[in-house]
Amino acid sequence: MNFGEYSGGTVAAAIKHQIGSRAMNRYAESLPCFRVDHNLPDIIKELLERLEHAEESAPDEEPPPAHLTSSTHLDQGRLLLR
Repeated sequence: MNFGEYSGGTVAAAIKHQIGSRAMNRYAESLPCFRVDHNLPDIIKELLERLEHAEESAPDEEPPPAHLTSSTHLDQGRLLLR
């Protein structure tokens, strides 16, 4: 795809152009309406409750930058956790 043909010549401009296109509108209108499925498995309900409790008890500060948290690296075909 040639991003230069869209205003600004950036990926962001190309995405904005595509999202606002008639084809995207037709596609979005063809999708079924969103509805919540209340028949979740118990394990999913439990995980969601644990997530909610963790969010409530977490401090209201920004998480540390990604480079300061543990990350994975590939070293000669092995996955290393640092």
